[in-house]
Amino acid sequence: MTVASPFANLLPAKLHQPLLPANRVARTRLATRLEEGLAAGRTLSLISAPAGYGKSALAVEWARKTRCPSAWLLLDDGDNDPARFFLYFIAALQKALPGFGAEIAVTLASGQIPPLEILAGLLAGDLARASGQILFFLDDFHCVHDAAVYNALQMILTQRPGVLHPVLLTREDPAFPLARLRAQNQITEIRAADLRFSLAEMETFYHTVIPLTLSPGDLSLLEKRTEGWAAGL
Repeated sequence: MTVASPFANLLPAKLHQPLLPANRVARTRLATRLEEGLAAGRTLSLISAPAGYGKSALAVEWARKTRCPSAWLLLDDGDNDPARFFLYFIAALQKALPGFGAEIAVTLASGQIPPLEILAGLLAGDLARASGQILFFLDDFHCVHDAAVYNALQMILTQRPGVLHPVLLTREDPAFPLARLRAQNQITEIRAADLRFSLAEMETFYHTVIPLTLSPGDLSLLEKRTEGWAAGL
């Protein structure tokens, strides 16, 4: 008798890293900052900016350059259901850590959810099998606002520091203790001001991506009007 996979009803597209366009502006300086934060042992990376600033593109560029294995999860409003969230959470991490959360996934798929303290403990225990760090990109994290999901996720990270390195891509700051993480030098932050294109990056963008030749005066005017906003450019 064939047993259905607990992930049979999940959408594969939510678990795939986005593709990068062939012609793009490399954000090397920002990817380097993120990599330096990882090397320094910081516990969290935050890429926070409004839509159109290139958060996902930067994250994919970093994921391709780093030596760490990575997992990707694109979130939406439906992920405020803890059972659904953690089914996707497990499915995403299984790409970097085969077998992760296999037993608890069956329970979640049946519609049952154990107390979140137990769930967090079981998943944290499974993370102990990882031989090194895993980058976990949580895209559109602003869609998640359920307190139970937040609390369980923070319990997992607290119990397994140094194993799972979450990278939150969001349009608004998450309900994490950001001030404390900053004070402890445990967070790398990339914000809208960092993601704005410099004049040199704008010139590269118009020469290689569009392509379009603009005068220095035109570039300067565009910088003032768009403030380096990628979507505006």
